[in-house]
Amino acid sequence: MGIAAVAGGFVKHTMMEARTIPDDLRPLPLSFWVRKTHTPDKFNVTIIGDSRVYRGVAPEVLEQELPGTAVLNLGYSSAGLAGDLCRLAEEKLVPSGLRCIVLGVSPLSLFPSSSENEHLNQFTRISGARGWLLSEAPWIDVLFSPRPAPDVANWVLKRGDWASPESFRKGNFQIPHGSGWVESWRVPEKPDWALASYAKKFAAERPSPKVLGELCGFVSRWHAAGILVIAFRPPSTLRMERLEDRMSLLPEQEIRRRLTGNGAKWLDITDRYGYHSYDGSHLTADAARRLSGVIGKGLREALAE
Repeated sequence: MGIAAVAGGFVKHTMMEARTIPDDLRPLPLSFWVRKTHTPDKFNVTIIGDSRVYRGVAPEVLEQELPGTAVLNLGYSSAGLAGDLCRLAEEKLVPSGLRCIVLGVSPLSLFPSSSENEHLNQFTRISGARGWLLSEAPWIDVLFSPRPAPDVANWVLKRGDWASPESFRKGNFQIPHGSGWVESWRVPEKPDWALASYAKKFAAERPSPKVLGELCGFVSRWHAAGILVIAFRPPSTLRMERLEDRMSLLPEQEIRRRLTGNGAKWLDITDRYGYHSYDGSHLTADAARRLSGVIGKGLREALAE
């Protein structure tokens, strides 16, 4: 048997093994991002923001609160509420009827560096045959993920003993949903883990009045076009929020005033320190579903006004 045949057999076997990996141990696939970035479908509601949005808002729950609507989560890592992301949120809306854009406004989403939307643009550049392959054969991502999870590598190469999974289930885990939401968790949880990294980010950069001004321009135009705009601050933890407020040059009250002054409706998240975070910044799946229910009810009330 030739080398090519042997190599081909190994790749085929590995692909078949990859399909059997438990969903919660897969690395977040490129196909997840490609599909939600390039979907030709149109939606009544699009939700934009950074990782607190893509991990923290479940469109499925909003759709239960708003029967007959289609909702898409367009959150991305370190996303900025500016330029490309705002245009994408509008592009994905239906041409008529209920049209709403939900803004998850975290301080990092107003950083100048965030406004470049590098994570989003990684996927807007993917097209052609590669884009088709990633959309139609998402399991192939397991082979070509640039940073495969150690648990996945163990499963593919060694077929670990899943009768006793505890030893394999330490670290960060995530399950992507077709709605654009990623439910995520960490074992063991580290409630203050993100504080140090956020302190470093704020020491180097702060939320920008210029980025907020650009966002207000979008909000004003959307409002004039009959698009309902809802804004909220995604919950994290009390300690994280205190750090952000202390180091930010843009108080939440000012952000709220500017956005509502341009036509947005601000949604207060009651008991926002009561949402469970596994790392000090992102919500567990149960907390994300609870938050999504609150957002859905707030949206329903806004539509009834």
